[in-house]
Amino acid sequence: MNTYMNKRFRHHPHQNPPPTNALRIIPLGGVGTVTKQMFAYIYGDDMLVVDCGIGFGGQDLFGVDFSIPDCAPLRSMRKKLHAYLLTHAHEDHIGALPFILPELPAPIYGTPFTVAMVQERLREKRIPHQAISMQLRQPYHFGAFTVEAVHMTHSVPDAAALRISCPAATVVHAADFKFDWTPVDGLPSDAARLGQFGEEGVDVLLSDCLRAEKKGTTLSERSIEETFESELLKTRGKFLMTTASSNISRIQQAVDVALRNGRKISFVGRSIERTVLVAQRLGMLHLPSHAVVDADAISSMRPENIVAIVSGSQGQIGSALERIALGKHQIKVTADDTVVFSADPIPGSEVAVHRVIDLFSRRRARVLYSDILDDLHVSGHGAQTDLALMVGLTRPYAVLPIGGDYRHMDHYASLVRQMGYEEHQILMIAEGQPILVGRHRIHLDKPIPVRQVMVDAFGEKTEVNVVHDRQLLAAEGMLIVVVTIDVAAKELVGHPDFLPRGLTLPDETKVYTGAEGVIRTLVHAISAVDLRDGHALREEIENAMAEYIFKVAKKRPLIVPVLVEV
Repeated sequence: MNTYMNKRFRHHPHQNPPPTNALRIIPLGGVGTVTKQMFAYIYGDDMLVVDCGIGFGGQDLFGVDFSIPDCAPLRSMRKKLHAYLLTHAHEDHIGALPFILPELPAPIYGTPFTVAMVQERLREKRIPHQAISMQLRQPYHFGAFTVEAVHMTHSVPDAAALRISCPAATVVHAADFKFDWTPVDGLPSDAARLGQFGEEGVDVLLSDCLRAEKKGTTLSERSIEETFESELLKTRGKFLMTTASSNISRIQQAVDVALRNGRKISFVGRSIERTVLVAQRLGMLHLPSHAVVDADAISSMRPENIVAIVSGSQGQIGSALERIALGKHQIKVTADDTVVFSADPIPGSEVAVHRVIDLFSRRRARVLYSDILDDLHVSGHGAQTDLALMVGLTRPYAVLPIGGDYRHMDHYASLVRQMGYEEHQILMIAEGQPILVGRHRIHLDKPIPVRQVMVDAFGEKTEVNVVHDRQLLAAEGMLIVVVTIDVAAKELVGHPDFLPRGLTLPDETKVYTGAEGVIRTLVHAISAVDLRDGHALREEIENAMAEYIFKVAKKRPLIVPVLVEV
């Protein structure tokens, strides 16, 4: 490590007194988790937010489609917010805007493709907004901040890294990226400008770390095209390919292969149709109009003349791909057809993807996916050599790994240690942990509590306790306890009714007899005033029954007391 770097960071960030006049960075998502990216940059009376994405629901979050960052810590500062700065158009970087923008309004800045995709989404939701396309390598001023975007290669076009400067510090925010020197669109990452940033001085690098476990470099996107062509030539019937709808370079390669082999192209599914229209309008996707056919026309065409590019690569319920797999779409799959999954499952989607693969396999189609063929997908995230190159170009004085689970952050930390960084220069923090950045030190500020904000399929927020109850129901079942009480006499009327749902207990009769004794003892012990408080009494019964059932059966069902007063 160079001498200047050592001079700049002599102290541990926990032990440092906070720098005066510092830049404050608050991660509201995107650290310790792959998705849900959102970072607030605050200096004096000025604030910027970088990215505003969703997290994806898992199988254990029943009824939850996705989560969004908790913007509550920013509400008191909403008048300071100048802009949302977006690094690229993936959902985990832009998907939360429809939910957060009405609460924290501000103009949206991003590269042309990113802005166009955001505009489509916000128009659908009828959310008023102002979106501005940023030009690369051009300074934009927001109060005390100056921001510059530089091009990065990723699995979506128009991705960018941001240099964010203020009088206190300079930061490079490099969300998802890799260094692809032969990209399909001919636009490699702007390494030259990143190197200039390093020459001019960078205090902190916020860097993608998702593939920090992988040695070497991530393959070029262009490597996929040869695989597409060889598999297409083996296909006697229709050739169906699914990928992330935003992966325009992957779509372009499938289009090019189809055209070279005299096949017509059909785009199937709302999300992919919308993205293709945006990309064509911006000149990012090239294909002759005469080569495109509607999905409705496929059934009347010879199967060997068709390439269908279909949305639903994550096995989403109701997607075009799932409906085709179920036989509920006008496109019918036969044993002569090939279905290519050119995307890896995102965390939490594995079961859904495998289900759709199974459905196609039952229809005797030839199904190709990354578990059986390596060359169907390349990541948009840099491996260790890419990550080291970013550090080497920008030469930051401290690093903060983002966009990965903790294990990815840990591997990233090991990588930069090998490059000479010391422990106090590697910021292994969690959501809600602000950092204060000054010219001579970094300080970890007092953590801010952040909630988990979950959203269902209808766009409604779902409380954590509701999800907890659903998890409890799925794991342990439910026990409804119907209790009739004579309040005046302070005694039960008859026997309680025990109605189990999804719950089995050993020797039920004995257990329920004991449970009745617990409830009678409880009712006798409660004062007449408390007995008339139905809410308090239900809570007492719930707690007593939960403790009793666990004691005798080692189970924790959801207890639902129902009171009848006479």
